[in-house]
Amino acid sequence: MWGRGVSQRAIFGGRHDHRYFLSRLAWQVRAGRIEVIAYALLTNHYHLVLRSRAGQLAEVMQEVLAQHTRRFNRRNGRTGPLYERRYGSRRLLDADEMDIAVRYVEQNPVQARMAARVGEYPYASAFHQVRGRLPPWLSDAALQRMTSGRIEHRGGAGPAYAEYYGRVLPDEWRWLYEHNLWLPEREATRAELARNSSPAMLEWLQERARNADGRLKLTALADPRVLLTVLGCADRVDGERDRAEGPASRAGAREVGRRRGSEAVTAAGPTWLAGSAAGSAATAGEPRGNARSPGPYCGSSEPALVAGLLRQGCGLAHGEIAARLGLSASRISELCTEHGVRFRRDPGYAQRCAEILTACAQVMRERLCHAGVT
Repeated sequence: MWGRGVSQRAIFGGRHDHRYFLSRLAWQVRAGRIEVIAYALLTNHYHLVLRSRAGQLAEVMQEVLAQHTRRFNRRNGRTGPLYERRYGSRRLLDADEMDIAVRYVEQNPVQARMAARVGEYPYASAFHQVRGRLPPWLSDAALQRMTSGRIEHRGGAGPAYAEYYGRVLPDEWRWLYEHNLWLPEREATRAELARNSSPAMLEWLQERARNADGRLKLTALADPRVLLTVLGCADRVDGERDRAEGPASRAGAREVGRRRGSEAVTAAGPTWLAGSAAGSAATAGEPRGNARSPGPYCGSSEPALVAGLLRQGCGLAHGEIAARLGLSASRISELCTEHGVRFRRDPGYAQRCAEILTACAQVMRERLCHAGVT
């Protein structure tokens, strides 16, 4: 669960606000309505991992946020809403999803540069876990079941907790998590189930193909960089970026790729979509490292497939696809329409799309394993 201040303004003005918010959660724990598994309270937003056996999360959040808003407004002489919208929520389907959610929450202060390492920020659950002194309202039982065999808990996992949850969530998964934050929970759940098999993926895509409004974001199941890699477009896209940005930017991108455990892939350039092979060629006088041949799924004559899967599989709106590919929004709209017609009329094409996105889901899982996250 998460939320942030209206116009991204502060919702916590200091230690007293953090402590009051946590005291409201603690009261709900004592009332037997929720378990608090993990949390991070930053200046203008919060993240919570909660559990309610009685299904009372909506009532709990309504009470906690209303109490916090009234007190914050009274102390600061203000009126009106404190939060920009109703809190966001996502149901965690299994232990791996909870593991990713807890990792994202615990690393949030580090990503925001409010702490150097997991466990140093005083208003996050890791602060207590690392010290082995949990407040009575912070539940260790659910986390202990989830991480059985991964880290050892004894009233807080101590340094092992910091080491385990300090392993950086891959950029692809951070992008996916943040992209899906405010999208409907039902769609996110369907997307997670679609990852498991090609038939489930095909059924999910067929339902999604009926959504013709390209202005809206859709739930994503893969990072666009992963999709382009699976399609075999990465070299063409990288080549176009090389010419646009020069050797210094190229070297920086390769360093980012090494840190991620994979090549950095950025979709920025229309040359390969126009059918030119120049994008995959080495820059004059400087050989390209880690060269890949085009994959089995994508040729330069299939821009509709690329644009359509960026829409269907990565959930990007037409404007976002246009910005990534360096094309106009109207051209992207035409390509996505072409993709939709082929998808509905050609079962073989539809099956091919499902297989591509199933491969993307597998690559995403491999990224987690490579990072030592699961």
